Amino acid sequence: MKAWIKSGALLTLGWLAQGASGQEVQWRAATSKNTSVTRAVAAAPASSDVRPVSIGQPLPLENGQTTGSFRPFAGVVMPTVRAQAGEDKSPMPIPTLEIGGDQKTPKPLPKSGGVFNPPPPQATPSPVFGNLGMTPENGCYNDCCASWCGVGANCCDDRPRFWTSVEYLMWWQRSQLVPPLVTSSPSSTNNPIGVLNSPDTQVLYNDTPDRTRGGGRFGVGWWSSRFCNLGFDSTFFFLGRQIATSTFGPGTGTFLARPYNEVLLNGTPNAEVFVGPGITGMTTITNYSQLWGVEANLRRKLHCGPGWWLDGVAGYRHVNLSEGIDITESLLFTQGKLAGTQFIENESFRTRNEFNGAQIGLAGECRLWRRWFIGGSTKVALGNVYQVIDINGNTTRVLPGGVTEIQQGALLATQTNIGRYTDNRFAVMPEVNLKIGYDVTDHLRVFVGYDFLYLSSVVRPGEQIDLNVNSNFRPFTGNANPAGLRLPAMPFRRSDFWAQGMSFGLQYTY
Repeated sequence: MKAWIKSGALLTLGWLAQGASGQEVQWRAATSKNTSVTRAVAAAPASSDVRPVSIGQPLPLENGQTTGSFRPFAGVVMPTVRAQAGEDKSPMPIPTLEIGGDQKTPKPLPKSGGVFNPPPPQATPSPVFGNLGMTPENGCYNDCCASWCGVGANCCDDRPRFWTSVEYLMWWQRSQLVPPLVTSSPSSTNNPIGVLNSPDTQVLYNDTPDRTRGGGRFGVGWWSSRFCNLGFDSTFFFLGRQIATSTFGPGTGTFLARPYNEVLLNGTPNAEVFVGPGITGMTTITNYSQLWGVEANLRRKLHCGPGWWLDGVAGYRHVNLSEGIDITESLLFTQGKLAGTQFIENESFRTRNEFNGAQIGLAGECRLWRRWFIGGSTKVALGNVYQVIDINGNTTRVLPGGVTEIQQGALLATQTNIGRYTDNRFAVMPEVNLKIGYDVTDHLRVFVGYDFLYLSSVVRPGEQIDLNVNSNFRPFTGNANPAGLRLPAMPFRRSDFWAQGMSFGLQYTY
């Protein structure tokens, strides 16, 4: 009996399989209660043997079922095979790439414990003036060479890319040669009074006072960022205008005079008395001097080592020296035929020297211990000195009635030498500078120094005064056509000049 039942079941299943082979088979996935499956469609190539399989939403069946079923052919109600819903083991949904659909804004990435991704790199803008300093990367530092101040060979110290300094100058300069301008006699027995060949004559004024002069110096410099061995520096200095006035009157001496040599008497010494018998007056002599200069140099690093360096300098230099001597004499006749007549004489002798030239030199520094240093420079300039001499004079006569007359000329400045004179001369100007100082900080230092400046050719006012006088060329002599030697002359004498002194300064480096 059991064998018959098994045989019948096999025949029934074979009949069902044969009937289903001629129809399209659709597979429907059982719907889970807790998950939703993303739809995916797989397409197979079309052929007679391969049938498409679709996985999608359950389709409604004729009997109202919502689960998948086999439908071998129409019109035959087939038993429905239900898939038993097991436990939820659905795979993770596969994202669907939709083209042309609505785009959704992606959610921001979560922060990772306070660690943030660095921003993308950006190009570093170039500075307006480039790299002003010298850095080891561009090869401007760390040159290695033998050391003079240290021991052995090592690399050069870093040099400041920029520096500026300010100094107070306390200098002296060479006195100029001045002929005797004022003399004194003890009594009127000397005839004439105040002549230079008399043993009783005392010279009261024959040189300009050599006093300490204050001034200043300012410097600035930097190293090139393009050419690491080249730098530039510029310096300006000045000595304040020094004015010295000397006055000689009745309280200075018993008898006062201005000496000269009279050409009409074959050069015999003579004198013009302004304080003496029947004459009273005074003489004032004012001299002034002003010195200033400027220079600009290219610097090139020659040698250096740990704690020391040596640079070569080459550039341009200008120095201006202006000086003058003004003489004012006032005298009043109290006796004789000229009683009540007053004469006022004004004379001026002024010079200017303008030096322009090219210079070369060396500048260096050596460090002592950690913060002390010594340094210095030596330079020599070669060039031209433009020399100018201005001589002027006039005499004012005031008659007893108050009538005033003015004529050109005086005692030592007459129509024979009054005027403006110029010349050009080759000159040499060396300069030496030494200093010792202390670095207060890495950027600020204080120092004290000594300077010596020399100029080989200058004209100075006192040296342009000629004591040889032809009285025919003096004013108020009544000579409409004076004759004789045209004296005093303009000698155009030249000499050398130097200035030296101490300096006290501050320097800032960066």
